[in-house]
Amino acid sequence: MRCEAFYEKGFTKPLARFVIFAALYALSVFAIVQVHSIWVTVAGATVAAICACRLFVIAHDACHGSFTRSRVINAVVGRLAFLPAWHNFSLWTYFHNGVHHQFTNLAGRDYVWVPLSWQDFSDLPRWRRLVERVFRHHSTLGFPAYYITRLWAPKLILPLAEMPRHVRLRGLLDLVLRLSFPALLAAVVFLAHFSDARLDVCLSICWPWSSCRLWLSARRQGLWSTSTTRTLIFPGIRMPPIGDGSSTSLRAQQCCGLLAFGNG
Repeated sequence: MRCEAFYEKGFTKPLARFVIFAALYALSVFAIVQVHSIWVTVAGATVAAICACRLFVIAHDACHGSFTRSRVINAVVGRLAFLPAWHNFSLWTYFHNGVHHQFTNLAGRDYVWVPLSWQDFSDLPRWRRLVERVFRHHSTLGFPAYYITRLWAPKLILPLAEMPRHVRLRGLLDLVLRLSFPALLAAVVFLAHFSDARLDVCLSICWPWSSCRLWLSARRQGLWSTSTTRTLIFPGIRMPPIGDGSSTSLRAQQCCGLLAFGNG
């Protein structure tokens, strides 16, 4: 059932929001390239990072089909808004919408925060238990590393063989689009002033991308507290079960978590 109250009713407001943040991002990169000042460069990169985070949210909503009521506009805006964060629109739609939100935190189905029972955690090698503690710690300091190594790199760069053929094809086309974006930025920076290009390439391209990872980490602070994920974040702390343990109870708990915490 569609949640009508959460869908944009027109096109002006969402598109204006996209244009504003995209323009600010472009102006920030332009300032980095044109103004030969370390302070302008740092300030511009910071603004670009903030805009990249906001554009990521817009792309996320476009993938869900809730940014506007037009599938075509959502597809175009989503692809463009994902570029500063280096995300593949088709692969994100397949995994995030089709897998993660269909089977949220269900072992063997979802790929995000794969559930571990206390016995599963105890059976892991010592180094893996340490890695899991860092990745799943409630401070979320390990989330950027988790996101890059467990989600972004293996799922959101190259299409996988098990995907449907049409998803693989779209994923490859989006990969070309995504790779062309940092290449274009790097070319612009080098052509503008070759001597100082290395710093500007780093700040105009890598900083916004890495800031998206840190923003996602901050966004999840205190997020994973539903009954289905408590043992994931605090391995070694036994939490009492909630509900009767049935699949219906699990789905109800997960839905409550999604609604209460806005788990993107």
